[in-house]
Amino acid sequence: KLGDKEREAKILEYLKLLEAVNKADEEYGGQNYERAQESYKIAKERSRYADNVSDAYIDKKLEELAHFFSVFDQIRLGDALLERQAYTRAEEKYLEARRLATSIYFEKGRKDAMEALSRLYEELAKEEEKEDTQRKEAADTEAGAAQLIAMGDKAFGEGDYEGAKVYYTMAMEKYRELEDEEKMALLETKLNSSEKKAKEKEEKMAQAEGYIEEAKKLEEEGDYEKAKKKYLQAKEIYKELQEEDKASQVDNRIDMLHAEKEEKEKKRKKKEEEGEEEEEKKNFHILI
Repeated sequence: KLGDKEREAKILEYLKLLEAVNKADEEYGGQNYERAQESYKIAKERSRYADNVSDAYIDKKLEELAHFFSVFDQIRLGDALLERQAYTRAEEKYLEARRLATSIYFEKGRKDAMEALSRLYEELAKEEEKEDTQRKEAADTEAGAAQLIAMGDKAFGEGDYEGAKVYYTMAMEKYRELEDEEKMALLETKLNSSEKKAKEKEEKMAQAEGYIEEAKKLEEEGDYEKAKKKYLQAKEIYKELQEEDKASQVDNRIDMLHAEKEEKEKKRKKKEEEGEEEEEKKNFHILI
């Protein structure tokens, strides 16, 4: 009777072990690896009361699961690195996961590693496309800035210092966007030079306008020679400043001055001639 009870108790322990192993196997087969690991550990405890008959099998499964988790750990590390855009190191982790999964014939792990690599390469392709776009935009921005500098230099050479300042300022904004400190320093020099020249031009233009006003006053007073000198002084400044339109206007004014002078001279001569004729008539009557 006692022996039968012991035998029944032992059989019950074997049944409990079988149930525990079956449960673990189901979870393993369903790729529920963490739960399977816990179940195999429970089954290992049960095996102690069943003469350790399943220890070898359970240990093998636990070892396999440890390898599986190593694969998943490598993939998780790769994911973390990918999130930080550490692409080279992420690739290393994914490749290691694939190698390990392949070596232990872990198909799911190998598949997961391949999918992770695909995600990585897609991300790299997007990043490369983004970088290409940024490089193109930067190149376009730099080309635009260089063109603006050229236009500013042209305006500066033509004496249009205010226009040059506008072009240089626009170019400065583009190089600031590119964070090109060297070009920004160059443009700062050009802007300072333009500002200085603009101020000098403003002073000379004011001087020329002063000569024009003096010339007009002298012209009204009938002093054409002095008026012409003032106009010529103004013209000389305009030519120096490359203000060709202004210089041309002064030329026109000088031509008008000559015309006025000639007209006035004709009137004077005509009046003198009329006076001489009148004098002759008077003399003639006296003689008679």
